[in-house]
Amino acid sequence: MRRSRKTCIRWEKELGLPVHRYEDSPKARVFAYKDEIDLWRKKTQHSDKKLFIRKFTSKRLFIPVFAITAAILIGVILTGFFVLQRRHDSIDSIAVLPFKDMNPGRDTEYLAEGIPETLINALNRIEGLHVSGKTSSFFFKGEQDIQKIGRRLGVDALLEGSIQTSGNNLRVMVRLININNGFQIWSEDYHRTIDDVFAVQDDITQSVVKALKVKFQSEKEGLLVKTSTSNSEAFNFYLQGLSLLRRHTESDLYQAVALFQKALQEDPSFVHAYTGLAESYINLLGLAVRPDSDLLTQAESATMEAIKLDESLAEAHSALGVIMAYFRWSWADAEQEFKHALQLNPRSVSVRLAYSRYLRDLGRYEEAYKLGEKAQERDPLSIDVAYQLVMNMANLGQHNKALEHLLNFLEIYPESSFLHWTLALLHLEMGNFEKGIQTLHEQIKLMEGENISDEIGMLAYAFARWGNREKAEEYLQQLFSYAEQHYVSPTIFAIVHGALGNLDEAIKWLERAYDLHDYRLAYARFFWYDPIRKDPRFSELMKKIGLEK
Repeated sequence: MRRSRKTCIRWEKELGLPVHRYEDSPKARVFAYKDEIDLWRKKTQHSDKKLFIRKFTSKRLFIPVFAITAAILIGVILTGFFVLQRRHDSIDSIAVLPFKDMNPGRDTEYLAEGIPETLINALNRIEGLHVSGKTSSFFFKGEQDIQKIGRRLGVDALLEGSIQTSGNNLRVMVRLININNGFQIWSEDYHRTIDDVFAVQDDITQSVVKALKVKFQSEKEGLLVKTSTSNSEAFNFYLQGLSLLRRHTESDLYQAVALFQKALQEDPSFVHAYTGLAESYINLLGLAVRPDSDLLTQAESATMEAIKLDESLAEAHSALGVIMAYFRWSWADAEQEFKHALQLNPRSVSVRLAYSRYLRDLGRYEEAYKLGEKAQERDPLSIDVAYQLVMNMANLGQHNKALEHLLNFLEIYPESSFLHWTLALLHLEMGNFEKGIQTLHEQIKLMEGENISDEIGMLAYAFARWGNREKAEEYLQQLFSYAEQHYVSPTIFAIVHGALGNLDEAIKWLERAYDLHDYRLAYARFFWYDPIRKDPRFSELMKKIGLEK
């Protein structure tokens, strides 16, 4: 081998030199076979390099080598840190989470949600800043894992906080967190009075803007927060009304109306209270709990008053667009309002949804779908956005894609009766009558205390289309019985009679809906009108409401 004894021993230990001993002892005489040595030489032809590497791990060289390696790693880490720091200084997306209500009785929930919603609206006005929509942000109420929230919403920063009141005293703690590294960018602890709630909101918004100033120097900071009242009592009533408005039940909506009216008694020029009032009336009309021309008049009056006080309020113009389209059937005027609303606030999810729905009902499905996609970018976990996308996918013939999207949302919101309703409609449109019927029954179980006339009517429709006339007529009789105690839209009776082939009866009920100015006539392009669609009387009726020329 032409190597010293020590070298051979080291090769045996470090490179597996194939030696054999006559006795079971490290000090015994050794020998080797030539063919094994030749094979070993081939395998270890880079032995010098390997030995050099091994030496680096020896005790003698460990400390200096470790020091050099550590220095290199620190350099790499610091370089990466400064690169990432430069990247994260330019945060361009944020989510505002609902604040924690720290009161023992949890009686300031409306403030804990209302203040963040005001902040979302304010930050939404910054050009270039992506602000996660309220529904998606509020979905993570109580969630502690900021990385999970950031990944799900696709944002770089989170604004979170807590609120506590004691008498007239108000404490708001808030912090801005960088999602990418988990570090706190900014925080503040406000000790004020309830009357100072406007100043607190202003200060939070301005502080967030300053923390993100690299990106948004061109924004006029003083114009970010638009509070249309300085009356803290009026604002308090408004936030309580807003909290109830979001629940969408008849009783909650009427309570919201009362609170918005109280806000206006405190401050008759409070424009946002007028928009809240208008939205409450429109939602009550949408529930179709009863035909009520007074509700329409009140909705229209509140909307016009809001526009009179602030012509630049996008939500007011969007509300007027809804009234003009669905309750006045003035479709061209409605579109002008929707377009104007989008010009005033192109990032508003609610405006995009309202306009998307309008385009859908006019049969402009591609436009409706694209607008729905833009809404989804802002509010990816919104049920209303999901509904619009699913319906427009179906309208474009993409039923399987629609079904997949909807089932994903049902995993997130398994108790949503509205999503069950949407799933039932999709199954029925696809001809999956058995699944549609099963889903309707599941939905009804989730609707305790609510008006289920639509569901009863759709069960009758489904059995009729499935060929089970006896079961369909049984549900039709249930619908008549239900109508003795609850309001049932004439369009529901028309849909059932159409599915049963009773076209004269179907047209009679549609004409009654026309006399009542029932907004559901605007859904004339929906699949459930297919059995009636070829009747020339149906076409004439559609001309009356402006959906056909």
